[in-house]
Amino acid sequence: MAAKTNVWPVVSDHIDTLVTYESDQTSRVSARDIAVQYVLPTLAGLVCALVAESLISIGNILAGAAIMTAFSFGLAIFAFQARTSITGVKGSRRLRLLDEFFANVLYSVLVGLAWSLLLMVLAVVDVSGAWARVANGLVTAVGLHYLVVMLMCIKRLRAVYRDLTR
Repeated sequence: MAAKTNVWPVVSDHIDTLVTYESDQTSRVSARDIAVQYVLPTLAGLVCALVAESLISIGNILAGAAIMTAFSFGLAIFAFQARTSITGVKGSRRLRLLDEFFANVLYSVLVGLAWSLLLMVLAVVDVSGAWARVANGLVTAVGLHYLVVMLMCIKRLRAVYRDLTR
């Protein structure tokens, strides 16, 4: 049962896209991508946790998170359809871009679900004091991380389009 709910391959596939290509065959981990994707949201969450004194209004954020997560699901279906309809040479730039786009979109679905779940729990649990600060930090960090991942998806979609039109 646990193997069917293991989401680590989705996370791993996304992390594998955080690279800089030195040529068509070689790549290296992009410290800048790691910083923007993970360090920046974490720092923003820490600052928010230190500054905010009470829990932010969860209801409106939850509605927005749910809508954005549904958008991510739709984008995942689009990415899957695009990948199955495009033929190309295995290992080509176009297929690599589509595969990276799909990995990023699936990861965005996962982050969106995690963010929505966090917000749903916070909507029904009475959080105050130091725990409100922790909650604010988590909501901010996960929400900003989700936003950055979605921006990366848009960037990848643009790259696929540009590759198709060349």
